[in-house]
Amino acid sequence: MSKIELFATEGFGGDEVKILSDIKDFKSVSNIEEVKSIKVSDGIWIVFSEVDYKGEIAVYKEGDYSHGIKIPRIGSLRKLPGGLEDHIITVYPDTDFKVDCQIFKGESYKKVAFRVFSHEVEKGVWLLYDDTDFGGNSIVSVIGDKFPNEIAKALNGPVKSLKAYTSYE
Repeated sequence: MSKIELFATEGFGGDEVKILSDIKDFKSVSNIEEVKSIKVSDGIWIVFSEVDYKGEIAVYKEGDYSHGIKIPRIGSLRKLPGGLEDHIITVYPDTDFKVDCQIFKGESYKKVAFRVFSHEVEKGVWLLYDDTDFGGNSIVSVIGDKFPNEIAKALNGPVKSLKAYTSYE
């Protein structure tokens, strides 16, 4: 079973919390202000700097991280089913996945050929932006996610650029 343990001090000490499932608001399950070390058992986890799976991200695979945590003030956490290899996302120029699509495989696309209003992720972790060259607001989408309307997901308009998240911490 995939599990992430978060500790208040370096070297796996102090207060700790064990997480087994996605958490939209870290403060709802822990009073740890800053996470200083992490242990991940059998799985991959995404740590977000803000609640509701928003903000900056860090991806941790199975292992012990005794110090140097990238995002010490955690907002939310999400299990990643799969890894950061072989990224595939399908994007659509309309809502509800109805007309011609474009499939992206690989790492980054500074400008998408058409304005993207819906998408679904087949593999990997994707960052989608509402401006070209990875600018503007962004959302994070992972394998299995299927969004029928990008504008409803904290973007100021359709997706105009996207990139795969490719590195573990």
